[in-house]
Order: sequence, then structure tokens, then C-alpha cells
Amino acid sequence: MIREATIEDIPRLMDLAEGFASTVPEMASFDREIAKKSWIQFINMGAGKILILDDYSGMLAYMIHPDPYTGELTATEMAWFVDPNKRGRGLLLLIEFEKWAKAWECKRVVMTLLHTEQSEMLSKLYVRRGYVSRETNYIKDI
Repeated sequence: MIREATIEDIPRLMDLAEGFASTVPEMASFDREIAKKSWIQFINMGAGKILILDDYSGMLAYMIHPDPYTGELTATEMAWFVDPNKRGRGLLLLIEFEKWAKAWECKRVVMTLLHTEQSEMLSKLYVRRGYVSRETNYIKDI
């Protein structure tokens, strides 16, 4: 079962957040307390939501926002991570995310593709589900 996370779920989601951070070189200095406060603020402000698997083995955080150029509602994934031992269930989160975006009457969904060992597999999954690559980010530490 998939449900929307509440503030009470946030402490239990920190292991997943740390797992997600471990896949992103820029998050090498991950801080659980800062992450916990950030996600609580994220939910309290109404800026976004977190979908979780019922056994806390996976999560997908996203925000709903108007496109800055068209005003059309857009659902943008902020973090998607599933325990490596339960990776087959991650697709359920993506499907549910798309359903939620439709329910919010979003015109598009944006998924991120991090450069990890799963990049090729995720890229193929996105294309099979109708996604098109539109943008690449370049990051520089300063």
C-alpha cells in the first residue's frame, strides 16, 4: 500500500533519505537533522508531499507548482528512493505519483535522472512510460 506521509512519518523516512543522499555525490555531507527539519517544513508549508510504501521501504517526494512561463500546474519529483532489496516496488511509487499529479490537474510530471549505476535502467523506464528528456543540469561546487 502507498500513502501520503505525515509529519509523524518523517523520522522513520530518514534512513531512506540517507540512502538517497548516498547516491548523490553533492550530498556527501548529509545531515539527518537538517533533512528532517527540511522535510517537516516542506510538508507544513504545503510546498510538497511525500508518498511512502507502507513498510517504509520506499518514498517519492514531490512538489506541485505552476510552470513559471505558462502557469500550468507541474508535478516535480524531488527525491525517489527505494531500499535496494525492494527495488521492484519503486515502480508502484512512480505510478501513484502520476495518478496524484493527474488528480491535482497537473499538465506535466517531471522526473529527475541522477547519474548513478541505475541511470540507464531508469532512462529506459521513463521512455517506456512516455517521458522525454528535456534538460540536463550541470553542477559545480564553489
